[in-house]
Amino acid sequence: MGLFFYSNGSMKNHVKALVAVIISAILLIAVGYSLLNKASKESKSDISVVDRMEQDGVPTIEGMTIDGRKYSFAERKNKLTIVNFWASWCAPCVEEIPSLVSLARHFKEEIDIVALSADEDEKDIQIFLKSFPEMNDQNIFIIQDKNQQYKNQFSVGRLPESFIVKSNGLLEKKVIGTISWYNKDAIEYIQSLIKRNGN
Repeated sequence: MGLFFYSNGSMKNHVKALVAVIISAILLIAVGYSLLNKASKESKSDISVVDRMEQDGVPTIEGMTIDGRKYSFAERKNKLTIVNFWASWCAPCVEEIPSLVSLARHFKEEIDIVALSADEDEKDIQIFLKSFPEMNDQNIFIIQDKNQQYKNQFSVGRLPESFIVKSNGLLEKKVIGTISWYNKDAIEYIQSLIKRNGN
């Protein structure tokens, strides 16, 4: 009789242990699925921003430039446009600016550069431009991105980031980080886009 109760108690302990293991496994699976689902949604969200700009067009940009000109993306939509997010305190941004300016000068009739600055104080941009007077070319439009309005609309994650926009307003390519905009490959690529878009 004593053996019976011992055996039954042992069985109950085994059942409890088994139930605990099953519950733990279910919880781990649920947590894992939740994290995977979250990561998947975040990934889809990132992709969907680019997809949306490729299919429906990039956000409309309008504003006054640092040198007092009015800029409207809609009015210059027939141009191939490079939208560049930068800041005067961003070393990689400063590094790529000369090649971007050279590209703008090379294609001064065919492309626009819209440089959206993340600087909080306009004075910092003005001081910076004294070292880069070539950024005052007519096809370069420097706009302070107040309250990071455009940075959020374009879902910019880091600086610099650039968006090559076709003449029809659709996104052609997103460029993350610093690149050389003025070399043989870059010039040929931009030429092909201009030809394809009928600029």
